[in-house]
Amino acid sequence: MTGTAPPAATLLQPGDLIVDIRNAAAEQTFLTQLRTEKQSLQERVSSLEPLRDQLEAQRDRMRHDLERTRAAAVERLQIMVRESEADVRAARAAAKEAEREVARQRWLLASGHVSQALLDKMINASDKARAEADRAQLVTERTRHDLLTAKSGILPDRPEFSFALQRIDETATRSAELSAQLREQKSRLADLERVVPLEEARARERSTAHLVSPIRAIVWRPATFAGGWVGADKPVTTLIDCTDRVIQAKLPGRRFESVEPGTVATVRVLGGGRDMRAIVQDRRGMGASEQNDRFAAPVPAIVRDEFLVTLTLADPAGWGDGNAFCNVGRSVEVTFESPIGGFASTIQTASRWLGMTARAEISDPDGAQAGIKDLVAP
Repeated sequence: MTGTAPPAATLLQPGDLIVDIRNAAAEQTFLTQLRTEKQSLQERVSSLEPLRDQLEAQRDRMRHDLERTRAAAVERLQIMVRESEADVRAARAAAKEAEREVARQRWLLASGHVSQALLDKMINASDKARAEADRAQLVTERTRHDLLTAKSGILPDRPEFSFALQRIDETATRSAELSAQLREQKSRLADLERVVPLEEARARERSTAHLVSPIRAIVWRPATFAGGWVGADKPVTTLIDCTDRVIQAKLPGRRFESVEPGTVATVRVLGGGRDMRAIVQDRRGMGASEQNDRFAAPVPAIVRDEFLVTLTLADPAGWGDGNAFCNVGRSVEVTFESPIGGFASTIQTASRWLGMTARAEISDPDGAQAGIKDLVAP
């Protein structure tokens, strides 16, 4: 018990707190597992996100460096292409000059001014010049090809460039794997963030009880105290409903047939109070005292040749003073205004109505007891 129940004679309105009960030994294994899994997922997500961000940043840096390397290689190859083209032009010019020199030597040989050996030497030099021009042209074509491949992102003469590309692919793959893991773990974490509060609420329901009054009632008998222990389905507080009271009177058995259900009577609390109108609900013979567990006040004990009459007030709000427990348990005087027994013929002849008076007690059939789980009627 985490609080003290209201004292006796306290008037409670519907929804008023009676007492709070807490059970620290309630089963919470599943909730503990969910919380542990949630914490583990949060830690893994918090550790994987920086790793993924670091891999993506590393991939971006390598891409930037490779782009700068490729741009530098392209620029260098463009210069080499221009150099090769210049070499080609020079080689072609040299070849043409060698061809002209061969033609001049042929003319001089015909006029007898040079020897055949010199002509042969000039012819060899011309052939060499043409070969150098062809070689320069091939170098130019190769350089142009290297330029085109460099523009497309391939540097065959730079193995570190290929290795960097491979590293970028590996980093992208690893980053994609981490992203997939993060999506899966975040999805599970979102489920846990939705489930854990529900399980916590269920755990609170299993481990705590917040007992409130279901009706407008008066505390009849507190059965607990603050800090005390209470068992499952054990009474915590007995409440009485002042709108549902009965009056029970003992009468001689010979009057059984005279007091039928629906008979009107007048009742008055002994020691004061105004008269109230009541109506007979039922009659019981031996065994009526077994109803004690249904009422807040004891049922009058009857013996042989007696029976018990149960009446209800015509005005349920009558005698509803909460400070006096709505008069539950007090003795009253009940008067039946009807012809009774063997005097019926005399009374009818004389046209007189005699009253029969009986001592009775007011009881409350809805003396409710508050249990651990709910307010239950005994």
